[in-house]
Amino acid sequence: DNNYMNNNPQQLQRKRRKSEDDEQQSREESSWAGGLLDVWDDMSLAYLSVFCSCCVFGWNMSRLGFGNMYVHIATFLLLCLAPCFIFDLAAINIDNEDVRDALGLAGIFLCVLGLLYGGFWRIQMRRRFRLLASHACCGKPDLTDCLHWLCCYPCALAQEVRTADTLLPPAARPVASINDHRVVTVPPSLSVIRTT
Repeated sequence: DNNYMNNNPQQLQRKRRKSEDDEQQSREESSWAGGLLDVWDDMSLAYLSVFCSCCVFGWNMSRLGFGNMYVHIATFLLLCLAPCFIFDLAAINIDNEDVRDALGLAGIFLCVLGLLYGGFWRIQMRRRFRLLASHACCGKPDLTDCLHWLCCYPCALAQEVRTADTLLPPAARPVASINDHRVVTVPPSLSVIRTT
């Protein structure tokens, strides 16, 4: 009777379907928390993403297990600010105004390209946590991730922080509570608890 159960075609098909369903569920991708433009859903995160991007970026990468927070902060700052300073300092010593302007513009352009550092780590986050890929830019998810950072880095950063909040266990999420009992994500070095 036991051999009959193991050789029964219907039983084998059910087992195969169940294993295929289990494989499909394990392959399914998680989705990003909120849309890219939902940056203003959490006001403190929105302002931190705009005015202190390097700190929020380093903090988020660190808590996701992508390395040291301070290394990410320093690298982000260097890639985004150093080209502008270097090219502008070089332009000071040049008498030709057209060349001076070209060097200044090149420095600004290279600073913007420093945002690709954030795009690179967004790609790594999407791959590690199997997040849903967007194929909006030429059908290439990696290019789309970089474009998100180039076009609206605060939006991309806020979405990454919100997504990390959903992926990490509650103990790994430092939060500050405000008087209307909503939870606000705040990096640990910037945590403030308001009481009234």
